Amino acid sequence: MNPASESVDESSPLIGVIGNPNTGKTTLFNALTGPSQRVGNYSGVTVERKQGKLRIPDGSSLELLDLPGSYSLDGQSPDERIVTELLQRRADGNQPLAGILIVVDAVHLKRNFNLVAQVLATGLPAALVVNHGRPCHVKTPCRWSESLAIRKPARPLFQRPHRAPSTRR
Repeated sequence: MNPASESVDESSPLIGVIGNPNTGKTTLFNALTGPSQRVGNYSGVTVERKQGKLRIPDGSSLELLDLPGSYSLDGQSPDERIVTELLQRRADGNQPLAGILIVVDAVHLKRNFNLVAQVLATGLPAALVVNHGRPCHVKTPCRWSESLAIRKPARPLFQRPHRAPSTRR
């Protein structure tokens, strides 16, 4: 997958990037879409959403929405209402979400369970992205799937090279 920064194509499938606050949603979004992105304000709310294009190797593309952090789809904050409305298929002038990337923090998995369960209950296609964990290797896959009670194997899609902390003072 190559990042793309062309203008937004509303005919492309719309994928929401959601998760608890500070799980790395925007980092993932920027890695997939590149530095160029369209930003729009929801009316009456001071929260921004970022939208960008991901070009797929077959020539097609996806539109990604980087959504505000949320702990629940039942929340009452403006941020959580934005996420809830999008998951109820009222996105971008009625353009429905085609799927969801749920970003969770590997260090604090239990904190993410509520939102993951609620998103999966919507029935929308979803992929779970586990972030902030120790490095995994294809020969020794991480056991995130067992931790999350998922009956499918979890494998890293991409990761930053692991670097030992600097010992310089």
